[in-house]
Amino acid sequence: MSFGLLALTPRGTGLETQVDALYAPGKNGILGILPGHTNYVASLKEAGVLKTISNGVIRYYALFGGSIEVRKGDLVVILTQDLLEAGSEEAAKSLLSKARNYASTMEIKVDAAKGEIGKELTDEHKGDND
Repeated sequence: MSFGLLALTPRGTGLETQVDALYAPGKNGILGILPGHTNYVASLKEAGVLKTISNGVIRYYALFGGSIEVRKGDLVVILTQDLLEAGSEEAAKSLLSKARNYASTMEIKVDAAKGEIGKELTDEHKGDND
């Protein structure tokens, strides 16, 4: 017995398939979902590994936050910022790590740019109060 899995990202459908089981990174721990699961809604971790099992085949995905909803035990909908298929759990974790490092670097650059812009604006308006 299986159920539908639909993962939606801002760019559209990230994944649409049938699975026998899935394990998602919930904010309070791993969420295991099997066919017939009761209706359920939960927040997902900011970043984590989604594991699906279908006909004995295990697939891993790097999952970037969002929410998960189980509908009538026959459909699971994930709303997420992004979802990237990886060849293994380790590969999914590596993608997440690279994304975190990139985001951290970008935050530093944005903060530096904000500081420079603030300094320029302050310098421009120094003469306004004279």
